[in-house]
Amino acid sequence: MKIFLTSFLSSLVLGGELYAQTPASVTPRLVVGITIDQLRYDYLEMFMPLMGDRGFARVFKEGLVYKNGEYDFSNPDLASAVASIYTGTSPSVNGIIGRQWFDRIQGKVIGCVDDKKYAGNYTMDGMSPENLETSTLADELKIATGGKGLVYTIASDADAAVLSAGRNANCAFWLSDNNGKWSSTTYYREFPGWASKYNDTKGLDLKIDSIVWTAAKSIDRYRYLTSEWQKEPFEWKFKEFHKLKYKKFKSSALVNQEINNLATECLNNSGIGTDDIPDLLLLTYNAGNFDGRSSIECAYEIQDTYVRLDKELERIISLAESKVGAGNVLFFITSTGYVNSEMKDLTKYNIPSGEFYLNRCCALLNMFFMAQYGDGNYIEGFHDNNIYLNKKLLKEKQLELDRILQDASDFLITFSGVSEVYTSKQLLLEANTAEQYRRRRAYNRKRSGDIVIDILPGWSSREEDSYENNVERHNFMETPVMFWGNGVKSAKIETPVTVDMIIPTVSRILRIRSPNAAAGHPFYDVKP
Repeated sequence: MKIFLTSFLSSLVLGGELYAQTPASVTPRLVVGITIDQLRYDYLEMFMPLMGDRGFARVFKEGLVYKNGEYDFSNPDLASAVASIYTGTSPSVNGIIGRQWFDRIQGKVIGCVDDKKYAGNYTMDGMSPENLETSTLADELKIATGGKGLVYTIASDADAAVLSAGRNANCAFWLSDNNGKWSSTTYYREFPGWASKYNDTKGLDLKIDSIVWTAAKSIDRYRYLTSEWQKEPFEWKFKEFHKLKYKKFKSSALVNQEINNLATECLNNSGIGTDDIPDLLLLTYNAGNFDGRSSIECAYEIQDTYVRLDKELERIISLAESKVGAGNVLFFITSTGYVNSEMKDLTKYNIPSGEFYLNRCCALLNMFFMAQYGDGNYIEGFHDNNIYLNKKLLKEKQLELDRILQDASDFLITFSGVSEVYTSKQLLLEANTAEQYRRRRAYNRKRSGDIVIDILPGWSSREEDSYENNVERHNFMETPVMFWGNGVKSAKIETPVTVDMIIPTVSRILRIRSPNAAAGHPFYDVKP
């Protein structure tokens, strides 16, 4: 059996006397990392009466819970949050500024893990972690164990699966939007037979047309959210969404069950957690609002989501304990933060609101530049309120970048719906306020725009021909951080903490190096 940092008891004979050395704590055989997209701490507390006593209630009772976690950079989404968790640093360093950005080299918007150099397994989409600019927890475990530590990641979306896996995982799995199969990429050399067998015999595509999502409990128990809109029980038949049925399924409460189904195959068949070399099983669940609806429009669905999420947490805890042994597994659980899905029309409630179209804004900015400096395409690209200037044209016209940035800032701040305009120079050189610091941490000099726009609360940011309609909110939302198992002592701590401290903590428990850009210190309340 392979041995890695097992606990020991040694004796020292000094001057004829025997001294016992305190045994070191046992390094976990398995670490299960659970990132829950859109998980809200206030919802956890609010919906606790709906839940059982072996899921979140058990973690709250027996585990170490930090109530006030937060990201130290602005506007995290699924990709930037997962990358930040597993690298222990912000987008300014790890390079993942969001799920997509405008790529100057290709001259188009790209996905953060898109990579045509690699083929897909059970998918036509090539993916890789090449855009990550730092190491991850998985990478450091592989280095420390000479490649012997096993690492598998499972998520509904490729972004979360690949970014948590890093460069050296055994495999990263995600659900295909096109065929419902568990997919991966040839970047990772392994696509195990147990995963293929599951796809071929139990895959989502074989059962989705018969799946109907209804409330797991009596609908009259779902009374913890105020909604004058929803009065009738819900019933969602995914086959009625036709070509979008897999994508809709992935935004539902039922996707977590499918994630755990594959996790069960992994625990039963991969050999993970069966020796003294630590292994990683990294899961990403969903707790978001169904189909982009607001909590007012789907008050019953969101409560049911937390009820079902609780059951799946209980399930994975029970399974891991039975396979690895109580005390040999460490769980950490956190959230990606919360992106508000809101009613699209706030005007009837007299809430200041509106729509900000970035493409129209850029067209007007380019007209302004042409009036000032002559004809030309001064805007190279734009995405997610980032504007990328055509630096080649500026050089040809011998225009100073500082002047152009200031002119653009003065012009854009006059637009309806614009709260702040940040230039690359400001974001790289200044951080005089807490918000400027958070903006700086979100800004990457290689991938962010030359100009970044903040929208007023209540306004939605739109791009022509896009279905996305994100309503801006600036209110604080608690992000829980929880540790459970492997001798972790229970406590509930309200002192604010940052999510980038999670992986330094896990690294310390595993007795390995933190990822190479994880400069934060660990949670010292979690004893290794």
